[in-house]
Amino acid sequence: MRSTGNSYQATAIRAPATKALAVLWSVAAVLQVIFWLVQTPEQREAYSWAAVCGFSWPEFQEGRWWPLFTYVLVQGGFWHWWAVMLGLYAFGRSVEPIIGSSNLLVASILGTAVGGLVHGLACQYGALPAAQPLWGALPAVLALVGVYSTVLPGWQVGGSSRWLRMGSIRAREVGWIAAGGCVLWWRSRWGGSAGPLAMLAALCVGWVYTRVLGFGGTLFYQRMLRRDDPHQRRIEAMSWEEFLNVELNPILEKIARRGIKSLTRAERQTLQYSRRKLEGW
Repeated sequence: MRSTGNSYQATAIRAPATKALAVLWSVAAVLQVIFWLVQTPEQREAYSWAAVCGFSWPEFQEGRWWPLFTYVLVQGGFWHWWAVMLGLYAFGRSVEPIIGSSNLLVASILGTAVGGLVHGLACQYGALPAAQPLWGALPAVLALVGVYSTVLPGWQVGGSSRWLRMGSIRAREVGWIAAGGCVLWWRSRWGGSAGPLAMLAALCVGWVYTRVLGFGGTLFYQRMLRRDDPHQRRIEAMSWEEFLNVELNPILEKIARRGIKSLTRAERQTLQYSRRKLEGW
């Protein structure tokens, strides 16, 4: 990966988990088409792919819990599938080399599950129709958007692809744009099965999970735990030159030798703190 200003050119990016998710959702789309073709019109009305894999809050309350994870296997057509693939390419492929394959999968699964639960609670308390179904992989993709906007806040969107670049929009802004879009989508009362509230919840899951890993700013409970941390007080008392020599340079050397994934959570937080210390925060 080589830097080109505020964007970057990525070569030979290894993203096995992103590719696995793309293959999974593509195979599910093919199976959905086959399932539709072999059914009679009457069977399609009574026993569709969405009815088999989709999520419904009333059915969840009756004990049918597994659609909380399988609803992502339902596609809403070619353009829905294309939006999912594009999201994986733009966001999953960008963050997987940084947070690792296992963390990318965990963020996607957590976003899926929490998004489904939020959708169900919204049905129960009147924010959505009581029997509003939920299907599609967009919540899982929005969890990756939350990760992307936290891990690479200053990167130009689509910087690794000439045809995906979006002007001067930065990754940190993508999260806010996505959150606003989810709220507007929900208020429009259109396409509720795609789960705009589930997407908003998944976006927050990705944001929180990435901070727990040590990227971005610290969460409130982390600040409370670190309030009486002797090491934190010591580096706050250091001058910039001392901080650079004692704390920051060893981390930068470790990144050069072993890559950013080798950093511990404490080292990531020190790296984040260096910017605030340099600017005199």
